[in-house]
Amino acid sequence: MLRPPAPRLSKVALAIGVAYVVVLVALTVVPTPSTDTLGIAGGAFRPEAWLTTATWTGGWPGELLANVILFIPVGWLAARTLPLPFAVAAPLLLTVSIEFAQLFLPGRVSDPRDLVANSVGALLGIGLARLLARRPPESKTGGAVPPHAGLSPRP
Repeated sequence: MLRPPAPRLSKVALAIGVAYVVVLVALTVVPTPSTDTLGIAGGAFRPEAWLTTATWTGGWPGELLANVILFIPVGWLAARTLPLPFAVAAPLLLTVSIEFAQLFLPGRVSDPRDLVANSVGALLGIGLARLLARRPPESKTGGAVPPHAGLSPRP
C-alpha cells in the first residue's frame, strides 16, 4: 500500500525554523555569567564530568527544563524536513557542536546536562512531529476522514 507523502513545510515556516536555529546558536555562544561550580576542563567531553554527582545535582533546575524546551522546535523542524535517520542525527550533531564550541568560549561552560537536555528536547520534537503527521485529516464536515475514503472496495 502506498503511503501519501508527508506534508511539506511552507517556505515561511522553513525560514522561521532556520531563523530559530540561528538565534539558538547565537544564544549558546554569547558569554553569560556562570553559576556552575563544577568547572571540569573539557566539560561534556570528559568522562569525569559525566560521572561526577555534582553534574547531575548542581545548577538551576529551570535551566535543565529550558534546554529541553529550546530544542523541541529543532527536533520538530528536523523531523519535518529530513528523513528519520538524519532528523535524529542533525539535532544531536547540533547540540554536540554547541557544547564543543563552548569549550573554547570565555564565559561559557560545556556541560553534560545541557547535552542530555538538548538531546531529549530534540527527540521530543521529533516524536511530536511524527505523532502530528499521523493524525487523520479532517473532512469538510468536521469529522475524521475514514482510512479508506475514496477507495473502492475489492470485489
